[in-house]
This record gives sequence, structure tokens and C-alpha cells, in this order.
Amino acid sequence: MRLYNQAVAKGIVNVSFGLCYTVNMHSDRHIWQGWAHKLHSWGLGGWTASLLENAGPLTWLGAQIVYLGQPLLSQAARNGQVRALADLLEDPESAKTFIGMLREEIPL
Repeated sequence: MRLYNQAVAKGIVNVSFGLCYTVNMHSDRHIWQGWAHKLHSWGLGGWTASLLENAGPLTWLGAQIVYLGQPLLSQAARNGQVRALADLLEDPESAKTFIGMLREEIPL
């Protein structure tokens, strides 16, 4: 850990995780909107929102499973959708945003 802190202090390691995350979250938003539209059309928006709200730490575990299965799942899904799902499950703030879309609190 001390070597890492020294590398950050010298500028060898760039610690801009927030910016990378923000860019990913905004690029995933259009994917989430598509999912929300489909789930609403199938009548599953509220059910999915409740599942995400009540799953707790299982969402993180689900994200890890998606990451592990990414090579296989990517064959069946469109570009970036598997990664977007894993990111959504892993990050509580992303999940809250998607839940808002499902509950129609956030405009699609």
C-alpha cells in the first residue's frame, strides 16, 4: 500500500476512478432506458424494481457471476449490454437510478 501511495504522489498512477465511472454510467444510461421500456411493455417494471431494491448484497454477487460469464453471455447480447448489467448490479447508485427509471420517477 505504501508503494501505491508513493506512486500516486509522484503522478505515476492516475487516480481518476470517479471520472471513468461517470463516463460509463452515462454511456450505459441509453441501455438502461431500453431495458426499462421493454420491462414496462411486459408489465415487469415494478416487479424488477422491487427485486433490485430487496436483493441487497446479492446484486454484487450477481454482478460477479455476470462478469465471469461475460465471454459466453456476450455472444447472446448486444454490444456493451453484459458489461452494463454487471456495472448496474455492482454499483448501488446505478441501481438506484435504474430503479427510478423502472418506477417512472426518472424520465426515460
